[in-house]
Amino acid sequence: MKTDYSCIQAPVNNGVLQIPCQLNAAGGLAPFTWTVSNGLLPAGLSVAPGALNSTVIVGRPTAAGMYSFTITVTDSTGNTSSSALSINVAPSQLKVVTPTLLSTSLNQPYVPVSLQATGGVPPYTWSLVPGSDPLPPGIVLNPDGIIYGTPTDITGSNFALLVQDSQTPVPAQAFFPAPVVSSPKIIHLGPSGLDPSCFSTGSHIAAGSPYAFVFSGFDADGPVTVSGSFTSDSHGNLTSGIEDIVRKSGTQLAQPLAAGGSIGFDNSGRGCLTLNTATTSSQFRLTTATQDQITGSVLSASTIEFDDSDGNGTRASGFIRIQDSTAFANPLTGPYAFRLSGWKAGLDHFAMAGVATADTGVFSAITADVNDSGTASGPLSGGNGTFSTVDANGRGTATITVGTNKYHLVYYLVDATHFVLNSDAPASPGLPLISGEATASTGPFSQSSLSNSQIYRMGGSNVGTADLNIGVLHFDGVGGVSGTAFTRTGGTSASTTLSGQYAVDPSTGRFSFSGTAIPAIGYLASDSSGLTAYLLGTGTSAASGVVEFQTSSYPPGYPFSPINGPYGLATSEILDPQTWVSAATGFADLSGDLSGGSYLDLSTPTALMPVLSYELFRYTWNADGTGTFGGNTYMVSNENKIYSIDISPLNAHPALVLGSRWNSMWNVDFEIVYIATPLSEKETKKTGIQHRIDETEKHFGVKLSNLADMEALIDREITNFFERGGVGLKSTSAYFRPLHFDTKISRKDAEAIFTEVVARKTPTEDRRKHLEDYLMTKVFQELNKLKKPIQFHTGNQQNWNLVRNSDPLELNKLLYEGQFSDIKVVITHGGYLTHKKRSRW
Repeated sequence: MKTDYSCIQAPVNNGVLQIPCQLNAAGGLAPFTWTVSNGLLPAGLSVAPGALNSTVIVGRPTAAGMYSFTITVTDSTGNTSSSALSINVAPSQLKVVTPTLLSTSLNQPYVPVSLQATGGVPPYTWSLVPGSDPLPPGIVLNPDGIIYGTPTDITGSNFALLVQDSQTPVPAQAFFPAPVVSSPKIIHLGPSGLDPSCFSTGSHIAAGSPYAFVFSGFDADGPVTVSGSFTSDSHGNLTSGIEDIVRKSGTQLAQPLAAGGSIGFDNSGRGCLTLNTATTSSQFRLTTATQDQITGSVLSASTIEFDDSDGNGTRASGFIRIQDSTAFANPLTGPYAFRLSGWKAGLDHFAMAGVATADTGVFSAITADVNDSGTASGPLSGGNGTFSTVDANGRGTATITVGTNKYHLVYYLVDATHFVLNSDAPASPGLPLISGEATASTGPFSQSSLSNSQIYRMGGSNVGTADLNIGVLHFDGVGGVSGTAFTRTGGTSASTTLSGQYAVDPSTGRFSFSGTAIPAIGYLASDSSGLTAYLLGTGTSAASGVVEFQTSSYPPGYPFSPINGPYGLATSEILDPQTWVSAATGFADLSGDLSGGSYLDLSTPTALMPVLSYELFRYTWNADGTGTFGGNTYMVSNENKIYSIDISPLNAHPALVLGSRWNSMWNVDFEIVYIATPLSEKETKKTGIQHRIDETEKHFGVKLSNLADMEALIDREITNFFERGGVGLKSTSAYFRPLHFDTKISRKDAEAIFTEVVARKTPTEDRRKHLEDYLMTKVFQELNKLKKPIQFHTGNQQNWNLVRNSDPLELNKLLYEGQFSDIKVVITHGGYLTHKKRSRW
């Protein structure tokens, strides 16, 4: 064996797989076996087969240091040769990970922050940069990198952070933010200065339409569930409705809503709700989840109760959803997948998922799996039940029998394919207090019913702490599943690579996993909003959750951030009475930042802290839609949804946060700029000409060798966009060319021009316009086939001083051509797509 061997690994955490270290054997009789003894390889490295008569040490080292060991090669006759070797893993550059810092709230405990660094040699020592302001009175930064305390006045502070590692003889240092000579960067920490009042700029609620709601949480006595329905007028005043409140101290069912109730949202998506009955009054904070892109009405919102300031009230989370009142006249019909979760009388967690067939007041063919306090059973088949017709609020009653237990429920019809459920009594020794939802499920099913890439979330509870699970799953449609799982249980967080199998029952849609996969059973659903299935955890925490569509690629590829636009962010389910509960708005840009107008309402076990602003925030993403959403987090996304969990060691009571992009039209103009007008000159002093074909290739990760490739790209991207929940496309063509499009350009001419472009020749201005007109015509054809709208920017801002480019009369030919009769064309809008305004149609 070669013994004059050394291997110096590149710095850790440099983001790339390290160059393999190769070992060769000479002589002996192959095949050879290689073993390591008298020491260990650096963490993250392993021995793997190499070329003939060799082995390689491969991987990505995760810790710096000098690692000594002995490697032995054994040939097929048992002869051995050994050599003592060492690998030196050099530390990478010391860097500070952008922390998430919220504004302060006077005399209320600050949300503690554990600062993070990468590279260098741990442990790290933290301090403020010399010359910084001190932190606000009452706030402390300790040497371990923890910012904590209780602000005692409203003084703000401007500062920067310094971290020092443990290298000797000279420690490495890093500053945050990185200083810039011409414009020093600082962090500001202090009160947000925002008005906590509930101001409504129009109610943003569909007047006269009912909304169903379900919330679950805790009061001082234990678990609580709330369900109901309300209707408001155009000013947000609640005009009718009903409410069910189920708690240990007493149950109030079908209570009419009393006067004084209201709901309203501001333009940031933040909302406030007041629900009054004859004996109760409750305050809630909401964040928009989905919105009608034409009327601006909120269709659904995530919700937290926001009136417990001392720990003696109720803290809950849930959602509201607009109801289709025309469905109230028709009883439930057909199979529905469902999930329910909640609590036993002793605060053990309980969850159930299954499928039931509804017909003329009877549930039949119920098959379900149950996890009762960590004991999973199922499938339990042969169940049955009953349900009543619904009243004017969409409210009905139901029973289901699963195994030996009969569950009594209240339900609210959302539409013909959805309803939400709630127990009609508090937990008893035999039955849990549960709430949940149901969605139509249409079979027959097969292995191919699970395909494409999906994201999932589950939450359960081991007494005293939440068990949180999120991840990405890639189903091959045959029986194989891969992906990544992220978990947080107690104080332990982990990331696991998945590689396993799945099996789908053809009659019920029930599916199970084997191998290295998630510990869950699922039931397939049929939902146009992207829901794929409901999940039931099989572990000790009795978790419950959902699977939602991500992309049709396997696995997905996001060359640019999948997160972009306005998101409503809120605690998904309170699984621990001590959890800090929040509802927030987040305006995310493609660079990884949250912009102005992003803020958070926070309810702690002892205080209410409204409209906290984000002083610092950063999200990251990987090609498969995983990443981080703020400091000390795991995150997965399908663009329209964000699931994140807090893994900070300072948070002993974490929660799963659900984010929903509520304006699907937000900044989707790149969909058109790149695929429809990729040649237009967009002149700026700084960057010159942009958006040529090579930029389109880079953006979408494709090779465009001919016009057919470009046509296929247009078809694929528009189809994928609407599959992800988009509602329309937006064109900013008026920024850099006239809005007149010639829809009669022949494919032969377009192909000839495209050939010039691929050869990196520069077509004349007329020929360039002809190609773009042809490509835009392809976009029109796709939209017409799908009956989807397109919005044209027609304002004067930034149109390169060519006002005629914005003249909507240039669109006359398009508007009056019969071949595009099914396109809705919007030629004006009430707000540019900036960080503080949303597009309104």
